[in-house]
Parts: sequence; C-alpha cells; structure tokens
Amino acid sequence: MSKESKEHFKILLFEDNSAEADFVGECLEQSNLSFEILAVKCLADGLQALDAQTFDLILLDLSLPDSGEIATLQAVVGAARDEVIIVLLGEDDEELSLKTLQEGAQDYLCKDRLSGEVLRRSIRAAIERANRMKRVTSQTREVQQQCRSVAADI
Repeated sequence: MSKESKEHFKILLFEDNSAEADFVGECLEQSNLSFEILAVKCLADGLQALDAQTFDLILLDLSLPDSGEIATLQAVVGAARDEVIIVLLGEDDEELSLKTLQEGAQDYLCKDRLSGEVLRRSIRAAIERANRMKRVTSQTREVQQQCRSVAADI
C-alpha cells in the first residue's frame, strides 16, 4: 500500500520550541488528516526514535539545540528509511529552502505561513512526490536488468 492511500499518518516532529510544536499540532488537527505524532526537542532524541520506530512523515525544524540547519537535515536523511521529510523554516530563506530540497527534503514550509490547509496540501504533495520517485527508481532498475539480460544473450 502506498503512503498516499493511507488514511492515518505516523509523524515524527523535530521541534525544540514547545509553543511552536503545539502550533504544528493544531495545524495538523485542522488539516483533517488522521495522525499520531511523536514530538522530540533535539536531534539525538529524534535519531533515536527513527532507529526504534518507523514513521510515514518527518516534520523537521532545522534549528535544534544539538544541531543546526543543513547538518540537521543531513543527519535525519541519513537515518530515515522511507520517511517523507518536510522542513519547517522559521523564516522565508530562498537559498536555505533550495538547499533543503537538494539535500533530500520533499518540501519546506515557512512556519509563519503554516495552516491546516497548507500543511495538508504539503503532506499529500510530498508523499506523492516520494511515491513517484520510488516508481521511477523501480522502473529504472527493471530497464537496467532487461538491458543486462539482452547484453548477456548477445
């Protein structure tokens, strides 16, 4: 079953600010998505949670007390299995936003523009992009295998 067709999402939220974590939780409630959420306040706790559990989605604040910006994302990308990653930015920074996508995030959102609707759309689009990428990767492997088979027959 693809993540897109799931009705319930298991979410890992990296957010050290309790008020902002509560706000993200409120936005998720308003999104009309079914979810359970585990919130962690530092990178180390989040990496430990990723090692122990599987999640559908990671909402990642880059400014954590034990890591910063792109290093945070790189650590999470390295630890994630199939989790979709959406970065939550404190301010609109075009250069940082682009870098997060280049480093493995499926989307980024500016916290001051966050709402239930924005979060719902971002989650659905990010999961669809991740599923599409998996399909393309699988199809590429199949074509490569067929090419190897044809080459072996020659």
